[in-house]
Amino acid sequence: MAEPRTAILHRDGSLNYYENYYDARANSNTNDVIVIYADLTLVPNEPIKLKDKVDIWIYPGVRIFNSSDMPTITDNSVSCDCRIYGSGIIINTNSLSSGINQACNFSNQNSKIEIECDFIENAGTDIFSSCIVSSAEVFKLKCNYVFSKGNGGINLLNNNSEIDLKIKKIETGMENNLNSGSTALVTRGSGFVEIDEILCRNLGHCLSHRGGTITARIKKMTTVNNRSGNISTVHLNRGTNDQKLILYFDEIQNLTGIANSLSAIEIKQGTGIFIGRRIFSDDKDTVIIGKNINSDPPQKLSIRCDEIICSNHLALTINDSVHQTFIQANRIETSFIAVIYSDGSGNFVLKNPTVRNTSSSSDAIGIGVDTNQTLIELNNVKIVAGNSTSGRPINVGNSTQMIIFNYGLFSNAPLNPSLTSLKIGTDLNFLYIQSEDLT
Repeated sequence: MAEPRTAILHRDGSLNYYENYYDARANSNTNDVIVIYADLTLVPNEPIKLKDKVDIWIYPGVRIFNSSDMPTITDNSVSCDCRIYGSGIIINTNSLSSGINQACNFSNQNSKIEIECDFIENAGTDIFSSCIVSSAEVFKLKCNYVFSKGNGGINLLNNNSEIDLKIKKIETGMENNLNSGSTALVTRGSGFVEIDEILCRNLGHCLSHRGGTITARIKKMTTVNNRSGNISTVHLNRGTNDQKLILYFDEIQNLTGIANSLSAIEIKQGTGIFIGRRIFSDDKDTVIIGKNINSDPPQKLSIRCDEIICSNHLALTINDSVHQTFIQANRIETSFIAVIYSDGSGNFVLKNPTVRNTSSSSDAIGIGVDTNQTLIELNNVKIVAGNSTSGRPINVGNSTQMIIFNYGLFSNAPLNPSLTSLKIGTDLNFLYIQSEDLT
């Protein structure tokens, strides 16, 4: 007889021991707790199927190990109200390109799932093989580490779900497996997210919010290996159009990988409110704001941030912003043809930043506008061009209907001669000062 590895803790406090989970499940009743106190290697194609109103307690450090193309833990498409707790380890090591190779899969939209664990890991490379996939009505996760070697981390599919995530780190991708993968965290539903770090090393976003309202505190997010022209670190697109993300952060980074990516923040749908310290890209644009052709209602954005920096492209692209975009920053900087650019009816407020173009090129621009019907409000804005002789603080390009409300503008280079809509001097208390001493 094999050594017992599980037990049922009954409502009356009694214990019955079993060799495996399947026997314990078969003999459990409502409000019982199945205790897993020794490592379990699951029988192929026999995942841990939850039972409604029967919780699972995994001893600290105990591993539930699955190497088949089935989820390690699943509700099996049946409504389950279950709690999985303790400090266990949940693993799926199957790396075949077919099958559902998730560590956890909860597909019933009436399920209510709560998980507390040490870490969850999978190796799947199939498009549907994020480490955790949930359509549950309620999904709560408290975990130290979520890791997907070849795909996404967490994919939440129910726009109406209740979400509560408390995670120290989500990581995707491996050094020797960088040409596949998906987003580290896709959120749909409403609730709260608290994460110390998201590191996406494969072909996906760190965070893509697609439905509902999320308030999140994520200290650091970094993408380091992106699909050319498609991937942003934080992404509001491909969703319900009215999704809302309120994000508190320390740092959002978009770093160069094997191909050029898109941006550190991309918002083309819904509402984004970003409050943090630093947004950085050493690849393409740092922040992209622009209406998706299918976005109705149009997107809304507010950024309060110390630094918005790009090493070699645009720091801000603001297009088709029907609602006024508000950006309050101390430093917005790049070394490129322009720091901020609008080519599609931008509508934005800049408050307090030093907009610095470190390029010494003769046509280096602070703010470039190349379309009609652009509305800009400048409030205590300093524009510094690397070339103070021929650099242009504001370039109007082909725009003939641009309106600028100036409540304090300082530059180290002369304004574009065709810029006639900007009131300067003391008229109506508008203020403009141009001095080469500004740095």
